[in-house]
Amino acid sequence: MIRIAVVEDLEDEARQLTKCIEQYGREKNEVFAVERFSDGLAFMEGYEPRYDIIFMDINMPLMSGLSAAKRLRVVDPSVCLIFVTQMAQYALNGYEVGASDYILKPVTYGSFALRFDRAVASAKGRQHHAVLLKTQSGLSRIDTNSICYVEVNKHLVVYHTVNGDLESWESLKSVEEKLGPLAGSRFVRCNNCFLVNLHYVNKIDGDTLWVGDSQLKISRARRKGFLNALTVFFETGG
Repeated sequence: MIRIAVVEDLEDEARQLTKCIEQYGREKNEVFAVERFSDGLAFMEGYEPRYDIIFMDINMPLMSGLSAAKRLRVVDPSVCLIFVTQMAQYALNGYEVGASDYILKPVTYGSFALRFDRAVASAKGRQHHAVLLKTQSGLSRIDTNSICYVEVNKHLVVYHTVNGDLESWESLKSVEEKLGPLAGSRFVRCNNCFLVNLHYVNKIDGDTLWVGDSQLKISRARRKGFLNALTVFFETGG
């Protein structure tokens, strides 16, 4: 399921956009969960990165779409953002905040479907390459490519990423379930406490493994499986 937010202050415009989403879903056999927000301020208050695609009007009361997008990118830098506006020159400013595309009003299904095709493809790819975790500060969505390794201590899991560490209350098994097919091929346990992204392995010496600047231990029980997975990973180009 793809989760969509429609941020639009005008009822008729929001209804038309929702109708286009529903028609696309029927034609393409896709399932969408759509939430509507009447202004940028309401959307950003308590925002959590659970959406795959966001349609945002630029001219709104209380907080403009551009202002909301700047705040959005602080907490969700990679979500697919599409501006909806009457004036193309305003939409071009959206690329400064990482907008993926824009749609001109009045929204017609033909122009919508063309742009929505790309957004849906991007959202599906992002779902495949991202995991959602609950931290003390709320929900965070992180790209799997940025994870160097995952460490567990009882039920506290630490995601060591290229952008810093994130903590979440879960198990290493639940992390592997989130990673899906990447677990066991790209992400492999070197012992019962560490799940390693093989891309970041740069050295092995005896039972010591270097992941970036971190040194981890390879257990005797995991050694053969880990080395086999590492060999396959690099022989196939990751």
